Amino acid sequence: MKKSWFMNPKGMTLIEVILAISILSIIAITFLPIITGSFSNIVKAGNKTRQVYDTKGKIEEAMANKQSIEMDDDTIIFESSRIPIKFNNMDPLYVEGGKVVKDGMLAFAVNTPTLSVEPYRLYEAGENRVVVEGKFITFLNNSEYVLNKEKISPYSTILKIENSNKLTLEGYNWKNENQPYIFKVKTDSKIAKAYILVLQPKVMVVGNGKIKISSDFNNNYTHWKDRNVNPQVNLNRVRYINSSLIGRGYIAVGDKGKILTLFENSGWESIGNNLTNKELMDIAYGNDMLVAVGTDGTIIYSDGKDSWTLGSIIDFDHDLNGVSFGEFEANEYFVAVGDKATWLYWNLEGQWEIIDWDQVESIDKAEIEKETFFDVETIKYKDSSDGEVTMFVAVGSNGTILTGSISENGGEKINFEYVMAGSTDLKAIASNGDIDNPVLIAVGDGIILKSDNSNNEIGIKWEVYKDNNLLFTDITYADGQFLAVGNKKSNNRGFITTSTDGKEWTEVFEIGDFTVKSVSGY
Repeated sequence: MKKSWFMNPKGMTLIEVILAISILSIIAITFLPIITGSFSNIVKAGNKTRQVYDTKGKIEEAMANKQSIEMDDDTIIFESSRIPIKFNNMDPLYVEGGKVVKDGMLAFAVNTPTLSVEPYRLYEAGENRVVVEGKFITFLNNSEYVLNKEKISPYSTILKIENSNKLTLEGYNWKNENQPYIFKVKTDSKIAKAYILVLQPKVMVVGNGKIKISSDFNNNYTHWKDRNVNPQVNLNRVRYINSSLIGRGYIAVGDKGKILTLFENSGWESIGNNLTNKELMDIAYGNDMLVAVGTDGTIIYSDGKDSWTLGSIIDFDHDLNGVSFGEFEANEYFVAVGDKATWLYWNLEGQWEIIDWDQVESIDKAEIEKETFFDVETIKYKDSSDGEVTMFVAVGSNGTILTGSISENGGEKINFEYVMAGSTDLKAIASNGDIDNPVLIAVGDGIILKSDNSNNEIGIKWEVYKDNNLLFTDITYADGQFLAVGNKKSNNRGFITTSTDGKEWTEVFEIGDFTVKSVSGY
């Protein structure tokens, strides 16, 4: 028998073995980077997951104790409910409550209880939605509500089962004096919690069928949320009211005599006053009384916010567009303005009185009655010659500005002065409320006007700033700055811009695709 030196015990030649090993080596060399990369990606993913959940614990702890968070050697200051977070080798994420949101996707605390806190208001918790709009708060049945005032925690409440997966906490008012609150959501051993500050929205904007609110901490007001209030109506004006009698909150007026309110501890209310179906244009508060004005000479008033009385003026049907309250010494006045240069005031006998321009020497009746007043503002300031002065300032069509002043030297007589600041319609006016250094800002179609008392000429001398693409509709002074709103001429989208001095204004920020009519805040 012949021997085969090139055969293995299985019958494979040495050449075949060498060829097989060579082929396997080539395959291994070819796929080694892929295999190595796969393992590398798995390791990276694991590290990233550990980073996320590691950071999750730090976030929850920091939120519970209002601490800062240290990431990548940078200390990020905890700012109420919103924390910017940057993980290693990841894009920056933002924490809202106990939720990290990236590109609109939930990327944090997956399958764990979460909190989502809109500035100043809790609006989502756990795996189901939570509503915090007033007395009634709905949340998960494995949640815990804790009151944290003067280190008292926890706070026991009675929870009532509403259905299989929700609970309702009834009859408890979330009051400012009891804050901050802690809201804690639990599933098994996992807990997420956040501090809740129960305050009114800092700013509210209203218009055609929409309400938007903002409570931005950075004062740029770039974060807005819709508030859907039924029935939806067109709203012309919103005012923030701070009253020991009525409370603190927003009142908005609009079509068909509609009045909407959002007061602390009560949530949204739609008031059907049943007195008029006329369009209400403005509302003011003073002397423990609310006064709303509107089309066809409509005036309604209330000593609360629930019951209203219809006022009447004989043989008067001019549209009224603006109303304001002012006081001088012990005397208090409401002033309403409107079409055909209408100027009404609530006199000391408790009657509405119409100014007859024929009886005012400084005013040309034939000229002024061509104009329409859209808004009126009251300021109080100190004058070098007249002492303390109360001034009502009305703005209107074709740059019309009319001031009516009451001073110590002038007795209780209203002294009027009339100026034309250009030819552009002026839609609204606001003041900074500073008696020593008063500033007035008027806005209109593509124009901003500023007046101060540097030469004892407040309301008379005006500086003009223009931007023809911005059609301003309203302005208010709140949160230490002027907030002006309107609609862009180019696309009719609503916008807001702010200024602390009336000269330098922030970049215009769009707030929605709707006609913006009014803004208010505190």
